[in-house]
This record gives sequence, C-alpha cells and structure tokens, in this order.
Amino acid sequence: MCIRDRNTATDKGGGIYCRDNASPLITNTLLCGNQAQTGAAVHCENSTNPQITNCTIVNNIAASTGGALFCSSSSPSLVNSIVWQNQGAEGNQLCLQGFGTSPDVSYSNIEGGLSGVVISDKYAEVIWGPGAIDADPCFVATGCPNANGTLASGAYLLLETSPCVDAGDPNYLPSPEQLDLRDGPRLIGPRVDMGAYEFNHVPVAEASGDVTAYAWIDGFADVALDGSASYDADAHPLSYLWTWTIAGHTYDANGPTPTVRLPIGTHTVTLTVSDGIDTSEPNSLIVAVIEAIKTRLRIIPKMLSRHRGSSGQKRLLLAWMVLPKDLDKEQVADKPLKLYPTGVEAHNQFVITFGRDKGQRTAIFAFFDQGELLEAITDNGRTQLQAVGQLKSGRYFFGSDSVFIK
Repeated sequence: MCIRDRNTATDKGGGIYCRDNASPLITNTLLCGNQAQTGAAVHCENSTNPQITNCTIVNNIAASTGGALFCSSSSPSLVNSIVWQNQGAEGNQLCLQGFGTSPDVSYSNIEGGLSGVVISDKYAEVIWGPGAIDADPCFVATGCPNANGTLASGAYLLLETSPCVDAGDPNYLPSPEQLDLRDGPRLIGPRVDMGAYEFNHVPVAEASGDVTAYAWIDGFADVALDGSASYDADAHPLSYLWTWTIAGHTYDANGPTPTVRLPIGTHTVTLTVSDGIDTSEPNSLIVAVIEAIKTRLRIIPKMLSRHRGSSGQKRLLLAWMVLPKDLDKEQVADKPLKLYPTGVEAHNQFVITFGRDKGQRTAIFAFFDQGELLEAITDNGRTQLQAVGQLKSGRYFFGSDSVFIK
C-alpha cells in the first residue's frame, strides 16, 4: 500500500519493475506520473505474475510501449483497479508480447477497454474477465503529487456517481484490518470499489439553531450545544469538534452535546464532525449571551447577630429589590430569590407594583431565615450579599447590599 509517483527509468518500469519469476502483491497503490521506455507504471518480464489489486494507475508515460503496463512472457492479474489516462507510443494502457503472456483483467476500469490493450505479437493474449469496464472513473480531482510528495485535495478519490463505486469483485472480501490507501476501511459499501481509494460519504455536521443564553451574575453562561443531528451516510461513528474564539484565543469542546461556558457577548461556534476518514464542512451557530440585570437592593436589618437571645423566635432578614422601569411583575418568574454567597432561598416573598402611569415600578420583598444565612457564613464582619432572581424569559437580575455580622 503506497504511492509510486514521478519516478523515471531510462529503460524499463518507471514505477515497478518485475522480472525472473517474481510475483509480488501490488495492493492499494497509486501509480502516477512515472516515466520509462517500456512499462511506465509496471514492467513485467520473464515469467513474472504480479497480482495487482485495488490499484489506481494514472498519468504514466512510456516513450515506447505500455503506458501503464508492459508484459513480456508474463501473466499478471489485474482486479478491482483503475487504469486511466496513461500514454505510450504503443499501447496507452497495456502492451503485451511474448509466449505465455496472458494477463487476467477483471472488475477493473480500463480506458479504451480492449482497444486500450495492444498485443504486439501472435503469442500473447489477454483474458478479459467479468466486470471489466471502460467508463470515466469520475475522480474528485486529478494531478500527481507535487515535488513535496503532496497530492491535490481529493486527487483520485471517487465521486459518489463514479461507475467504480461498488463495482469491484463481489466475491472479494477484504479482512477488517485491510485499509485503503488513505487508511480508511477497504470495504465501505456492499462491494469493494475499484481503485486505491474506497468511496466514503463525507459526514454532515448539523449544529442546532442559534442560541440565546442568559449570563449568571459573574458574566458567564453555561450553554448547551447540540450536534446530535449530524450524520454519516455510511453509518460510521462520528467524532465532534466545536470551536470558538474569544479575544483572539481559540477554545474547543468535544462530543455531540457539550455544555460550554461563554462570557457576555455574541459568539460564533463552529461544529465539524469526522468519521475517521473525512471531515465535514463546518456548520456554525450564533450564541448570544445576555448579561444579568442590575437592580437596587436593600437588606434589613443591616446588623446580624449570631446570639439568638432568650426568645428563641426565628429572626428574618428582608431583601427589598426594586426592578428597572421596563420590567413589570408579570415578567418575574415564580421562583424564590436566592441570597449569595450562600445560595439560601427566601422562605416567603411577594411582588408588588407601586407608583402611577409612567412612574410605575416593580418591587420584590423576600424574607430569609437569618439563622440559615449565618450558619452558611462563618466569618464575622462586613459581608457583601447579593440577591438573585430570574425572569420568565430565563434572564437573571440581581442587586447588592452589605450587612455587618457579629
């Protein structure tokens, strides 16, 4: 399994030269852009019988005979392969000569079909087996590797419409460990493909629609992303990569449904998925993180004592919050306020509207158990408290005030 490309032989076999009873297995190989006098891609002579399986032999040039394959007194087998756009002064694709030369061609795509095979004497013959075709292989792209050995993107991969897809030997069952030339499974569809590369559907990334999230009072929101609608037509398992950029730094997350922490602002989050062979086109969504609303808060009493006195009665703390003018009581969620840094919940609260006309405001009166609060706060002295509530939309509002604990 390899790429043999841009080799030049002054005489025979620019890509591979077989002689003297050699019978190599040539499998999952791209032979491209090689040059020689004879057999620019593969030259066989003197009773050599290579088995050429799932190879792509393209754009090789022979100055004399056999642009792709030259056989002299040799009988290679050619199966599940593509032989296309090769050039030779005699025999663009195959040139055969000599006693005992009878290559077996089956389930392969040979440009020109039988007319692409030149038999130069009466001793040679070709066994044209089942499944041999002559049809445009429909490559994604063409072009041999450059001087750095790099192939153009998609070079000699098959389009979904290629006649070479699922057109290999129906009785050929590669082992699960056998890979194609780019280390993908050798069998993906119901039948093996022709050529060095098995056709693979590129997976599709499907991120959920745009998201509006509401930041906590620290300026961050935990945002649930959903890429579970992504799919692969070949049913390969997918890996997921989510990426986004904040202040020039790129962050990432994995999995179909990660929860990520984003600051206030508008973020473009991009999902790509991979089936281990191909990576999808990116699919993006916009996440708008809305800041919490700051309100006025007053805590009563301002002095909290850890000494309960002799009455044993529960002592209450009032958090009185006035919302901005554009918020009315119908927008407030039916949830108790919480008091931080401890997170204790109000035991009782009510929401009222006061004022008239354009001067109307909404106020919340929430009552907390001082004992619960003081059990959670261990230090004495001045302490900053924040009351946090939520609107029905999900957006948070908060206010800050301080108390003195003794």
